[in-house]
This record gives sequence, C-alpha cells and structure tokens, in this order.
Amino acid sequence: MEKQEIWVLGQTGQLATCLKHVASQFPQLHLSFFNRNLVNFETGLSNQLDALSGQPHCIINTAAYTSVDLAEQEFSKANRINGEAVQELITWAQSKGIPVIHFSTDYVFNGANNIAYTESDVTNPINAYGASKLLGEKAVLNYARGIVFRISWLYSSVGKNFLLTMKNKMNQGAPLQVVNDQIGCPTSAHALANDLLRILQEKKLTEQTFGLYHYSHEGQVSWFEFATEIKSQLQANSNLTAVSSEEFKTAAKRPAFSKLNPTKTLSTFGLPHRNWKEELINELNNIHA
Repeated sequence: MEKQEIWVLGQTGQLATCLKHVASQFPQLHLSFFNRNLVNFETGLSNQLDALSGQPHCIINTAAYTSVDLAEQEFSKANRINGEAVQELITWAQSKGIPVIHFSTDYVFNGANNIAYTESDVTNPINAYGASKLLGEKAVLNYARGIVFRISWLYSSVGKNFLLTMKNKMNQGAPLQVVNDQIGCPTSAHALANDLLRILQEKKLTEQTFGLYHYSHEGQVSWFEFATEIKSQLQANSNLTAVSSEEFKTAAKRPAFSKLNPTKTLSTFGLPHRNWKEELINELNNIHA
C-alpha cells in the first residue's frame, strides 16, 4: 500500500517534535519535516515551497510565532508569520489542491464566556498574538480543503512550555507564584499528535470534514490548579502561591476564561475522550522514559 506523504512545516517546536515521536505508530504515513532553513515564514513562501521535491497528500503547518508577550511589540513579525505567510501557504496549496491542517488558539476569544467556547462563538482577541492567529485561521478557512484546530495551553515533555518551566523551577526548590483567575484546559502535544495522525491514517480528512474545530481535553482548571497538580505528581516541595492577574502583570492581556468545547471534534473524527490529568501523567512519564 502506498504511504501518504505528509509534509510537516516546522521541525523544532513542541507539536512537530511530538509528531516525530509518534510517527512510527502510523505505518501508512510518511512524514517529512521542513525546518526554517527550508521553509522560512518570515520571507515569501511560494518559491520556497516550489523548491521542495515531490508533492504531499497533505500539509501540517506547525510553524508559528508563539511569543505571546513579545507580540505586543513585534506585532508586524507576528502578523507576518501567523497571518500573511499562512495566506501564502494556502494560495500555494490551493493551486495544487493539497489539504492543509493548521492550528489556531483559544486566544482568539476575549474570555468573557463562562461556558466552554464552541466553533460558532464570536472571536474577539484581546492581545496581538491572538489577533495574528485569527488572521491565519481566516486564511485557512477560506480554502475549501483547509482545516483549523484551535488548541489551548499546549504543553509536552519537550520544548519550552508551562509543564517544563514548572518542573525545572520545582526541582530547584524555587518559590512560585501562579495566576488563579485564568481558566482553560491544558493540552498534551503528544495526545494531539497521536489524534492528528490517526485522523490522517484512517482517512477521515474528507471534503465533508474540512473546516473549524476545537481540540481540547476534558475538564477545566486555572494555571494555579495546573501547577498544583504538576507539583503533586512530581512530589515537589516548592512553595506554590496563587496570585491574581492584576498582581502578576504581563505585557499581553490574557482571556480570563478560554476553555474550548471539543464535542464537534470528538464526534466528527471518532477520537478518544481524554482527561487533562491523565494526559499530564502520560507526558510526565514521557519525561522519565
């Protein structure tokens, strides 16, 4: 059986790294990874993509500008990478009829909800990063063969993320202050990578399933509650203190509530229900493996 050729744009980020980790479990797929030396989203994409050999069955775009606070100063760069370049990618893919999987964020919402956001809820980002990601998702959703997964609070056993920051500081015995008034759901990048490749291997990406989806685990917590569970699982002795967003100022404002409702995603693609605590334990096991 011919393998599906999948191009993954981005190579060193959390999700791309996790896709590499789980790829061997999906023998009907062949993943090719392209780092920024081959596909640089800060410059025109069309010629760079033309220079790549072959043509994929699907493109997974994991390349993104992710510095939420720095985006307040570097909004032109954020808009370029998360918005303009994504439009160029879509224009190129559309000319060849190649499906594109792209990732957006819970930060496209203003946080005024008190129940989990669905795909039909109105977007209204309150920071530059969220605004830049909204540009990109709109570009993808204007393409009939584009699919966007909004994700939140992505973490894993690799890269730079909240879990590893907490783990390292707790191992050092450092006292920690974590905000307790921002509610969402931590998302395991390994779980996401597994579910993505399952969708592709089972050929569930069809003309009927392109569009917008929310990918999230079950449950909702504050950052402080997430940190508390990390501390518990690590059996760490660090002093952990809850603080408000007012006390813990950041350059970019964060939505107070950004839990995503995954019902449409789970039902459309037949994905397993995943509990955020169980996925945290799985990621911690990856670190120790």
